[in-house]
Formats: sequence, structure tokens, C-alpha cells
Amino acid sequence: MAVIRETDQFVEIMDEEIVLVKRDGVTIETLAGEEIEREAYTAELDASDIEKGTYPHYMLKETDEQPAVIRKIIQAYQNEAGDVTVNPKIVKELLDTDRIHIVACGTSYHAGLVGKNLIEKLAEVPVEVHVSSEFGYNMPLLTEKPLFIFITQSGETADSRQVLVKIKELGYRSLTITNVPGSTLDREADNTMYLHAGPEIAVASTKAYTAQIAALSILATVVGREKGLSMAIDFDLIVELGIVANAMETLVDSKETIEHIAGEYLATTRNAFFLGRHVDYFVAMEAALKLKEISYIQAEGFASGELKHGTIALIEDGTPVLALITQENINWNIRGNVKEVLARGANACILSMEGVNQPGDQFVIPKVHELLTPLASVVPCQLLAYYAALHRGCDVDKPRNLAKSVTVE
Repeated sequence: MAVIRETDQFVEIMDEEIVLVKRDGVTIETLAGEEIEREAYTAELDASDIEKGTYPHYMLKETDEQPAVIRKIIQAYQNEAGDVTVNPKIVKELLDTDRIHIVACGTSYHAGLVGKNLIEKLAEVPVEVHVSSEFGYNMPLLTEKPLFIFITQSGETADSRQVLVKIKELGYRSLTITNVPGSTLDREADNTMYLHAGPEIAVASTKAYTAQIAALSILATVVGREKGLSMAIDFDLIVELGIVANAMETLVDSKETIEHIAGEYLATTRNAFFLGRHVDYFVAMEAALKLKEISYIQAEGFASGELKHGTIALIEDGTPVLALITQENINWNIRGNVKEVLARGANACILSMEGVNQPGDQFVIPKVHELLTPLASVVPCQLLAYYAALHRGCDVDKPRNLAKSVTVE
């Protein structure tokens, strides 16, 4: 992206290769001095894609782009019959495995947790989700035919790559889900599934997260249908993702309401808690990460049923507690947890989905399919983090101590 205005032609450099820049041109050599011939590839980037346009920050622009990204993903993975499709090689790998290991970091790890739910429900394949930096040094006991899925926005994440190198040495198969064609994990994995989200410039990931979940939903649905599973066959994913895109448009148009909530609950606080159950817990962790990384509020996402096992001791008068409720089967459980923190002085805010909402809830999210609720519920959380950061005078796109791609361990 740094030099896309100068050229769209790039040559890959592999480990233990030396690039020699001379008056008469450039050559690539091995450490032994042997010259390597390698064709250039064309970067699929447009200079206009990396401009802010009329937006004050990249993060706001990329949050607003999410409905279009969902529609672009539908288009990219839709066949002539109007149904979702995935590279048959990738489908074969998932049909042949006895366990999937999702390996990721940060926001991509949170997307992996949602992906686990999608794959196990729709494709009935057991899934484990691992933090890359932990897996690399503490590998669990593996089954006979594991498949490793690496989720990474940049495709350059060092922690994930060291796991990929290790599992390749052991002879295991790999799939990368990434936003960047030609990136390291794209080149080195056996197969790749692209996000088609366009360049993501802001350090805090927004559209890449929702694109990752959308891609995982497509993968899970295609594999489930290939196995003849009724839940996947009956799941009209194209229609449901279209409903998600429409819901996202409604949500990004609700900025005034969300900014008001951010001002009331998060403008001056030192800490905040997000609560959820089931997939809402996964989104709560992502919401907390967004808030802490750009507003510097000490935020944590908790499974609300765990409150009484220690966390509720941290609740003081005025402590902001934001509860996510999108699943009908846990609706009253989490509302009970909200009453518990209210009784201890918390400043509670409920973000609920249409259909499970109650009078007095501070924000209502448009209804989407229960398997895809994280795609909708995360959007107000992204905007809450954005406006909290603005209220506190933080640099939204370039938060302190952070980089977009973590390229060292």
C-alpha cells in the first residue's frame, strides 16, 4: 500500500534470499549466490481505495463500508445458480479432516470463536480455537487428520506464521483466510480464502472482522451442504447475508444515538465491562478490545454467568456495564445478570436485538438470523469505541503503542 501510487508490480522475497540492487537492475540470489528467476505479480489495489475521502478517520470510513463488504463477499462466492460456492480443494480438505484448529490473534481470534460456532452447527466438524502465540509453544494433542485454519487480516502476522511453519514441518494441511492476496500466509498455506474487504488502514479492525465471519459462514454452509446436513441445506445464506447488510446500513445510520450512549457511559470512565452469553460473549470480547485499543479505557468482555464467580467484585457506583442480548434462549438469564450489577451501583446499558428487546433497553439492533447476530451486534460496539475515543481526545486511527500488522513475535 505504501508504494501503490508508484507501481502495482511486485516480486515476492522468500526466507534466506538476498536482493541485489545494481545500476543495471535488480537480482535475487540465494545465500549460496545462485540467481533466482521469479515473475512479478500484480497487486490488486487501487490508489483510491486507500484514501479517506470525506471521512475524518479511516476507522469511521471502514465501519461504514461493512454493508458493501458483505455484498461484495456474496458476489465473490456466488455461483451462476445463485448459491454460495467455495474452491472444491478447500471443501475436500474440510470433508477429510476429523478436527479443525483455528489459529489467530486479537480480533481475528474473536472472529474464530464465532466461526467455531458456525462450523460446528452447520458442518458438524469439531473445532478448537487457539491464540497463535500460545499454540506455537504449547501444541495440544492432535488427532490423525487435523486441518489448520489461519485467520489474519494482513496475512503477515508473525505469531500465526510460526505456527504455520511448524505444522507444515509436521505434514499437516493448512488454509489461510486473509484480506491480502500475495501476503506471507497466503503464499505459504496450502489453500487460501480471500475476504474481499478492500484495504483496512485503521489499526482497529472493523470490516475485516465482519468479513472473516461472513467468509466462515460461507465455508461452513458449503461443507454442511456437501455432507447433506439439513441445517446447512435449509440455511438460505445468500438471503440471510443480504438481511445482515441491510441491518448494518441501519446501524451505521444510527451514529447520533450511539454517540449519545458513548458520551453518557464512556466519556469519563476509567473502566468498563461488556457482558454476553453464547455468541454474545464472543462479541463482548471484541467490543472490549475495540474500546481499550483506541480509547485506552480498561475494558473487559465477560461471560455474564461468570459474574458471581469473582468479576462482580469489581463493580462500583457508576461502573459502565454494557450487556449484549441477541439470543432468545439466554435473554432472561443475562437480564438477571444486569439486575445484579444494577443492585451494586453499575451504570448499565442494554443493547438488544429486535425480537428479544424490552422497554427501557438503550439500543435495539435490527433482527438477523441467530447464527449471524455477531455481524450486526458488533457494529454499534465499533461505533461506541469510536465515539468514546473522540470524546476523550484520542487518535482514533493510530492508537499509542500499536501497529496494524504484528510482524514480530
